[in-house]
Amino acid sequence: MGNNPVKTVRSFSMQVEPPMLTKEHEKIIVQTWHGIRGDLERIGLLMFTGLFDQHPETKKYFGLPGMPITEQDKQNMVRVREHGLRFMNVVRDLLTHIAERSEERRVGKECRSRWSPYH
Repeated sequence: MGNNPVKTVRSFSMQVEPPMLTKEHEKIIVQTWHGIRGDLERIGLLMFTGLFDQHPETKKYFGLPGMPITEQDKQNMVRVREHGLRFMNVVRDLLTHIAERSEERRVGKECRSRWSPYH
């Protein structure tokens, strides 16, 4: 009979502070946002279809088929459009409160906890 030592691996979480935005950064972000915020549904759709084109392996996280999503694929196009809009509404909420760090962190933490099971 041998003496097998048990190895213990300890996990830990590392708290990393996000880089601080300067007032100038905030101004640039808000100005850029004002230029694109007009049609959040279209922007969200473009963003996710671009993601799926560049990284087709991500479709599985959305329950989408492996083939390209086309305008003729109405059911999946609606799902992608709706998800894109929900995502862009979160971005809008974050940018609405960009100067309010505690609110930004609260919304960010809520998003991470909601979406972390998918990672």
